[in-house]
Formats: sequence, C-alpha cells, structure tokens
Amino acid sequence: MLPAGVPVRALALLHGAAERLSALDAALGAARRWRVDAELALGHLLLPMVVAEANGLPPTEPTPAPRPAPGGGWVCVDLGPDDGETFERFCTVIDAQVRDGALPPDAESFAEQAQLWRLPVTPFRVGPPDERRPPAPSPPDVPVAPGPATGSTDVPGTRAGAGTGTGPLHGIRVLDLTAMWAGPLATWLLAQAGAEVTKVEAARRPDGLRRGARPVQAGPGPGALFVALDHGKDHRTLDLDEPAQRATFLDLVADADIVVDNLSRRVRPNLGIDAATLRRHNPHLLDVSIRAYPADRPEADWVAYGGGVHATSGLAARPDGSPAPAALPYPDPLAGFETFVGILAALQRGGPARLERSLQQAAEAAASPCPAPGTVDPAVVAAWRRRAVARAVERDGCLVLPSPLEAA
Repeated sequence: MLPAGVPVRALALLHGAAERLSALDAALGAARRWRVDAELALGHLLLPMVVAEANGLPPTEPTPAPRPAPGGGWVCVDLGPDDGETFERFCTVIDAQVRDGALPPDAESFAEQAQLWRLPVTPFRVGPPDERRPPAPSPPDVPVAPGPATGSTDVPGTRAGAGTGTGPLHGIRVLDLTAMWAGPLATWLLAQAGAEVTKVEAARRPDGLRRGARPVQAGPGPGALFVALDHGKDHRTLDLDEPAQRATFLDLVADADIVVDNLSRRVRPNLGIDAATLRRHNPHLLDVSIRAYPADRPEADWVAYGGGVHATSGLAARPDGSPAPAALPYPDPLAGFETFVGILAALQRGGPARLERSLQQAAEAAASPCPAPGTVDPAVVAAWRRRAVARAVERDGCLVLPSPLEAA
C-alpha cells in the first residue's frame, strides 16, 4: 500500500518522472552503449518504500505534512537528523518576537528567517515560480581541454591501472562528498558503471542515512537506505575544516577525475574547497554540485531536501488549492539520475569543468508535461513497487535494488 493521504497530484508527478526516465535509454546508449532497465529505474524512484517493504521495516510516510505559519500560509519543515534542537530554538525566538509585538511571520517570511538559521524550512506555494523577481546571475561553465569525439568509448582523464572494478567507467576516480539521496544515487550509479568512487565523510557529521532503520536480523550496521546507495564505494573519513585533513583531501583531488558534492552553496567556500581551489589542484577536474535550487533563483542559497523543494515548486496543491505533501521526495532521485547523465555527457565531450544540477529543476522537468490530476491510479504505483521488491538482492544483511544499468 501507498502511505495514507498521498495526494493524487503527487502520483501524477511520479508518473511524469517515470516518463522522463524512459529517455535515459537514448542518453546512455549514445554515450556509453548501455540501456536502462525501466522497471528498476522506477523502483529507484520509490526506493524508500521498496527498501522498507523488502526488509520488513515500518512503511515510509509522505514528505512532511504542511504546518501552519504563525501569520498565515503553510510551510514544509523537512528537518535533517541534526536539526531538531536548532528548530526548537528558532521557534522560541519567533514566539518571543511575537509576544514583544512583532507581526507573526507568514509562510514566506517564516521560511526566510528559518533559512538564516540554515534550517530546511520552505513555504508551500501555488502556481509557477514568480518570474517577475530578477534572477541572480548564473556562474559560467569553465571549459576544459576538448575530449574525444562523441561516440568514442575513451573517457578523458582515464589513468592506466586506476580503479578496481569493470565497466565503461573503469579507470575514472570519483570523490563523493554527498549525503542522503540525490548525490549518493548519482555516485552509486557511477560506481555501478565501473568508476572508483571514494565516499568522504566527516567523523563529526556522517551521512544521515547511516542512522536509518535496518532489519533486526541483520545485526548492527548502517541503515538499509545507506546500504542501498553505498555498494561499490570506498570510504575515507576526513573533517575538511581541519587544515591537515583538508590538505589530505586536496591531495586526493589532484589525482581524481570527478568531485561530486551536494553541500549548500556557502559550505565549500567556508571549508576552503571552492571551485577555484579545486581547479588549482587539478585543472582537468570535472567539478559537480547538486543543489536544492539553481543559481538563478532567489532561493539559490537555501537549504532543502526533496520534500521542501516540492513545496516551493508550485506543484504541491490539491484541486481545492490546499497544500499537499508528495508521496515521497521525488526531486531527489530525479536529480540523482540527471546528474549521472550530465556527468556522462561532460566526460564524453571533455567539459565543462563545472557542472551543476538542482532538485528544483528536476521537479519542474518531471511536471512538464505532466498527467492531469486524477489520471494516475495509486494501484499502478503500487504495482511498480511490488515488482521492484521482487527483484531486491542482499547487500550487507539488507535487501536492496540492483543497478538499473545494463550493457547493451
């Protein structure tokens, strides 16, 4: 069964997402002579549901329910594993301001103030983004030396003997600074295609998925969702705010082909690993970032997960105009797949050296074109999930989905 209260509109968006994923066959086939197992790709859109059912874990819930803002409107409070206490302090401050005579903040101002605290709180909006606001300038792509012609099976940057796996990306070295769903999915796909992926985590702030649920019979270990997106990766523990450990990371950058992160925009400059610094250590690096919002939107600096992006997308409305959560944070897997395809294209042409994808753009792409509300039967999505569960395989004591990539 799907979670109770899932809006039909969210199912329509998932259907649109599935249609969009069908285009991956052509994109991957042209670049890497692969094909996509559509059934498994759909399963990865529903990964939290699939992993929960396959492992006998409690069923997943929809993305966070709308919460009323003090001054009107609704917000999505989609907190990360370490955000709870900070959000409580933030609410205490807002309550004190209102008691002192300040106007209660509506959904937009409540979210804007929460973002100043670096909390993933976003307003529910109805309709398309407000195009009247002037967009922030987009950073230009930085080209690298031209790569081989389209259709070649050679990959720029490949080093003889690099990598330990097999596959079209054997020899490509990837540093993975991602966490949660979108980024780990993209780097997991790279690993399944043969790349040598090293996941870099800080001891003080590891990937939040590690703390997820895990089958009791599997014994202690990381959560099942973490396991699902970790197969084939190596690991390094580095706290990049420590100068010596940052220097170690930059040494790794010098010998890498790709760095992928899904940090908020201000984090990398604060850590001393901004794009210019990475280019100085490796001029031929493909530097990839996954953001919540693109650089040309007013929310470019905001932090948000897929549920929060769904809220701001203008797509989170029931027919009566009331806000509705999504069945699951679908912008995450869509952005993960699109990032993977973008990396393939960049490797194929030898540039750009800087690539950025966003959850917001993935959500908008999935919704255009999108089936009309009411045209997607929940039973159809339930059938997707059941077929994916039947194909789960064992990894580290957990049942997870295999790769949707197959050699053509």
